[in-house]
Amino acid sequence: MKNQAASLALAIASISAPIALAQPATPVVAPDAHSGVQPPSVHLNEVKEPAHAKPSESLPRVIKTAPVTLKSATVVQVRFVPPKHWKINDGAPTWFALFETTHRETKLIREYPRSEVKTLQVELPMLEAGHVYRAQGTFYICQEKGGSVCLMQSADQKITISPQGQDSFEIQLSQAE
Repeated sequence: MKNQAASLALAIASISAPIALAQPATPVVAPDAHSGVQPPSVHLNEVKEPAHAKPSESLPRVIKTAPVTLKSATVVQVRFVPPKHWKINDGAPTWFALFETTHRETKLIREYPRSEVKTLQVELPMLEAGHVYRAQGTFYICQEKGGSVCLMQSADQKITISPQGQDSFEIQLSQAE
């Protein structure tokens, strides 16, 4: 009886013992207890970038911007300008997308992956005069020092197109509330 109680106590302790977490980039995989089949691996540090088929009407912490008129039939440069000594957070789900809007529908023209946005500059494709577009994104910015606090801001930029428009524009990212 004493051995059974000790075995039971050991079994309970092993079940409730703290589990050591793997390094963030290490796959966390456990075989199925019944079949022994290994499920596909999943990395703890994978952050899926959201897909944005339509513009959001409820972006968090939107930066106020005036509408901009861009040059038609020209590749337009968009610069993201964080405050001095701040950067785009590599691990956060930062995104930026361009939509064409009409009376009847809104169509995704291009979504830019985080890997492009973090370079702080993207190119909009050649756009047609007379059309109306909307650029949106959510940006996670952090100070360039380790362990800093990160902030989130969104942009919702209304865009018209004209032969006399600009060939570049900036979206100012700010750490201010």
